[in-house]
Amino acid sequence: SGMAYAGLPFSGEMDFVETSYVFPITHMVAPKNKALACSECHAKNGRLAHLTGFYMPGRDVNRVIQYLGWTVVFGSLAGVFIHGLGRFIARGGKER
Repeated sequence: SGMAYAGLPFSGEMDFVETSYVFPITHMVAPKNKALACSECHAKNGRLAHLTGFYMPGRDVNRVIQYLGWTVVFGSLAGVFIHGLGRFIARGGKER
């Protein structure tokens, strides 16, 4: 187990710990009538450009991840199309 590897004692018992999440789902964006456009912060030279140490969509670019992401999207669409076409051909174009 992980505790044995770390050289620490472990009773073998596990349980859930009550936690709370204090970061709001709106990621602290103001109400609609006072909010900025997403691109005000999520851009290379946006308001949060000076913050580092984390990935921010729209500001940070990783070509490999973007390429893989689009490959998954288009690959999935191609798979659905090919599957549907195969089913259509297999039944001879007839409706049930």
